[in-house]
Amino acid sequence: MEFIIIAILIVLLVVFVYPSYHYSKATKNVYQTLMEIAKQNNYELRKVSKKPYSYILISPRYNLYITSLYIPSNSQIVINSYRTWQLFWGGSSKNKGRSYPNNRFLNELSSFLHLKLENPNDRKVVILYKKTENILMYINENELKPVTSKDLPHGLKVIEYDKLLDEFENLLK
Repeated sequence: MEFIIIAILIVLLVVFVYPSYHYSKATKNVYQTLMEIAKQNNYELRKVSKKPYSYILISPRYNLYITSLYIPSNSQIVINSYRTWQLFWGGSSKNKGRSYPNNRFLNELSSFLHLKLENPNDRKVVILYKKTENILMYINENELKPVTSKDLPHGLKVIEYDKLLDEFENLLK
């Protein structure tokens, strides 16, 4: 009986504490990296709550409205349309060209994607934490193209956290 109670407690810890620890670590890492970028470029970084975005990076030319998304590393993001993003994940990354066994729509991005910015020069940025295998976008019904930090799919920028420091300048172009 005691063994069952201990096993249940361990399972509850793994199910509830472990994911929240990783999410808080991811949030902290993104914030620290954005602070580093802000200091290097003499920008101002504001942490925001109760908005569809988490941060505003204020530069002389325009503001970057930033949200982050925690995703598995063996995954693929597909931008189906302006409003619809899909996450595919799972399977062994050793099998290139594999199909991903799991998928879901990224509904948590919905309010951010629908956000209308007052200044047309401002940009929306999605940071994918920590990395993904592919970021793809439909260009018509049956063609996909890779998306990089240089691209502007549907008026926003997408970048992996691992590439944020190296490719930050691409977000401003």
